[in-house]
Amino acid sequence: MADLPADHPQAGLATTAADPGLASRPLVRGDLRTYDVSGFRLGMSPVEVQQVAAAEHLMASDGSHMVPFDPDRLGTRGADFKLSVARSAALRLGRPRPNGPTVVSEVLLYGQGGEKYYVDFLPTEAGPQLSTVMLITSSKGNTPKSFLDAVVAKYGKPPQAQIGNNDMFAKWCSRGFPSCDDGPWFMVKTDDHEERVKLTGGDRARIDLDRRIDAAGAAAAAAAATKPKF
Repeated sequence: MADLPADHPQAGLATTAADPGLASRPLVRGDLRTYDVSGFRLGMSPVEVQQVAAAEHLMASDGSHMVPFDPDRLGTRGADFKLSVARSAALRLGRPRPNGPTVVSEVLLYGQGGEKYYVDFLPTEAGPQLSTVMLITSSKGNTPKSFLDAVVAKYGKPPQAQIGNNDMFAKWCSRGFPSCDDGPWFMVKTDDHEERVKLTGGDRARIDLDRRIDAAGAAAAAAAATKPKF
């Protein structure tokens, strides 16, 4: 297995601020803020994901049929930022866990060629935003070299790359983070029958979101606290 050199700088990506220009942003090799997987980009809203899915003819399951993705009713549901804060405050106040409207937290999309897209969202203050997209599909007879050539043609030379007789691995990591998993990263991995492509905002985005929810919950609980009685 031979390592290949990198020829482009890395950049991180914040997934907490909405960006209405994500879908039309041109890809810049080596800049993870501009990377996409079949049009899906970090930070996209559920509606933007819905638009990409429609353009790519991807479908979701409603439990019995394959239907176009509707972020208001399909996918795994979870609490939004406001409800998460309310639940954090209720825990501190010793009150029942409140319920409320849910938002999409993840969805599995199916392509016409058998490919699968696993899409996860973070419930940020600006609404759910795409935090991870992973594509799994058949290698369709492609060789490790043809995969690597395609990767380099679109994204530039990866900082980490290995190629063997039956497999290929390439990965980009954002600079400025203690480890690769902390910040945004992108990976392509293939073997003699399957291809995996993953773009993710990294662990730090989730940790930072949890801290913001916890801080907001603590502030809300403090504002609603009653004077202790002894």
